[in-house]
Amino acid sequence: MIDDATFVLPNPGLWSNSVGPFERNNLRFVPLWNNHGEIFCYSTSIKKLRLSLFHSEIRLDNSFHKFAHGNNSDDFTRSEIIETIETLNEITGLNWWNSNVKKIEYGCNLMDLGIDSIISSLISYKSRYYVPMIGHSKQYGTKCFMTDFSLKLYNKTLETWLHEKLRIKDGISRWEIS
Repeated sequence: MIDDATFVLPNPGLWSNSVGPFERNNLRFVPLWNNHGEIFCYSTSIKKLRLSLFHSEIRLDNSFHKFAHGNNSDDFTRSEIIETIETLNEITGLNWWNSNVKKIEYGCNLMDLGIDSIISSLISYKSRYYVPMIGHSKQYGTKCFMTDFSLKLYNKTLETWLHEKLRIKDGISRWEIS
């Protein structure tokens, strides 16, 4: 399943000279300012996705899975990914099929593994140590940072409760590479 992603398109001249919010395709873009008092981008959100308009590029990021399902704890199939991108094309008026994928996170849900004992047994991968993933003072997983990617194994049921206060099916674990 595909979860967190960043898609980037060249900006086809959509930059606004407005110092305030503006609308495009029924989306309200608000300016974001840097420390020098200059607008560095305009941003809007579409059902948990962030669409950012910079001088040179347009960036769409966050969880495509949450956009489509409202959560990211269940399966997200290839056909749903295609449908999601088509929907985003319609909403934004942009062709995301032509974008560069700058980041993508692939995950696999695993059922009833006894995940806590596996998490505590992971020490390192290729001489890189796993570090705890902690939410609200409770460890729910472990992550290994590599140069170009990271590996995560975590208790998805616990993570969803800790971060979103949502109860999902017990026994879901997730292995991710991003």
